[in-house]
Amino acid sequence: MPTPYKKIIMILALMLISLYTVGCLHSAERHERRIGERWDLIEYSDPNWAPDGKRIIYFKRIIHYKRIYVGPISSFANISPNKILSTDHYLCTINIDGTDEKIIKRIFDKKRSKIKDTNASWSLANDLLVYSVCDPSKYHAAKYRYGYDPEKSEYKEWEGIFVIRPDGTLVRKVANEGENPRWSPDGTKIKYNVYKRWVDPDTEKWVYEDTIWIVNADGTDRRRLVNNARGGIWHPDGKRIFYYSKGEKKGKNNSGTYLINLDGMGRRLIIRSFPSDRSPDTTEIIDRYGDIYNINSGKKVKELGWFLDFPRWSPDGEKFVGNADHMKEDGICIIHKDGTGLRLLLRNKEIKH
Repeated sequence: MPTPYKKIIMILALMLISLYTVGCLHSAERHERRIGERWDLIEYSDPNWAPDGKRIIYFKRIIHYKRIYVGPISSFANISPNKILSTDHYLCTINIDGTDEKIIKRIFDKKRSKIKDTNASWSLANDLLVYSVCDPSKYHAAKYRYGYDPEKSEYKEWEGIFVIRPDGTLVRKVANEGENPRWSPDGTKIKYNVYKRWVDPDTEKWVYEDTIWIVNADGTDRRRLVNNARGGIWHPDGKRIFYYSKGEKKGKNNSGTYLINLDGMGRRLIIRSFPSDRSPDTTEIIDRYGDIYNINSGKKVKELGWFLDFPRWSPDGEKFVGNADHMKEDGICIIHKDGTGLRLLLRNKEIKH
């Protein structure tokens, strides 16, 4: 064998040995788990404020799994060392000091492990909650390639927009599909988003349809408000909505937060970022990255930093709650408006049986 090829083979062999060693070390760091061990992964997400500002509502997901493989291959190959046995999903509430966690409603049964996109909103006006359940696989699954029909989905019973009481009892289902519901200030309407993905049979290209819908609290008068839209925050007057759009004119950067009337008229650009929430006095908007903007001038007035993802403003305007982002630990965090007092309220964790 020519000498150059021997060198190449030696180099490749050394690389494989290095990868194997790194994989072994990485595997050993994973709590020294053994085959057959059972663990629970507890994740907290999508927090929002209760109307009194003293409690947080959020979703809690418990994944029960068993370790089926321990080795270096899973460290750098796309191989999961775990087998998911079942998953529990709950809508919960907790005091802002981290005490008195309560389960409002169990959302799914243990077999529905794939459904995970959930959001909730609690109305001060009527003391009712609205939450959404979405099957994210509908955007990419081959069986939904040419369109998704929620009526034919295996998740039909769980998916949609639901109105419940604080004790978890169901009031009604107001939509068969949708995400990110929010109550209007007077509690008479609900805003929600519908995101659809499918492949055009003629062009074989993906088609994206992002829309905002409005429905009455009793489930009547469901209608589409605007196309090419994401997110959505009610204006205090209940007659307008802030939302994000990439813009409709090609070749121009028209993306940003817009304000639109409920009749679909009066659309105007507010800031060039994705809105997460507005201040109670409607003078400022915080975007999904923690930057605060003045609504009138459109200028950035403060940067909280990338500690929270999609922060929500407290009813008194003094705090934010959101999913921990760019931190050593994941979970739900609270931070003061001035950027001080950052603390982890709920930490994602793993528990061994």
